[in-house]
Amino acid sequence: MAIHKKRAKDDAISGQSLTIGMWVTFRAELMPGRDAIERTFEVTRVLRNHRVELDKLEGQHSLSEFEQIAKSGRISAEDVVEPKKH
Repeated sequence: MAIHKKRAKDDAISGQSLTIGMWVTFRAELMPGRDAIERTFEVTRVLRNHRVELDKLEGQHSLSEFEQIAKSGRISAEDVVEPKKH
């Protein structure tokens, strides 16, 4: 019986599903030691090349950097708290 490793891309979100105002969470291995809430940011811009810009975070980010979005596609602002200052 073959065991297949699940690739990060299998969990990545698709460009079609992203909209401005949506919240996305970086995969844990990209931000080790941080809770999910500390890895969650709001999408402020979706680019044609399927990269995104995020609120309070500099640069453009690839969709493969994020965990899969829940079926609802959004979480409300009330569900997000500011990350702790380190």
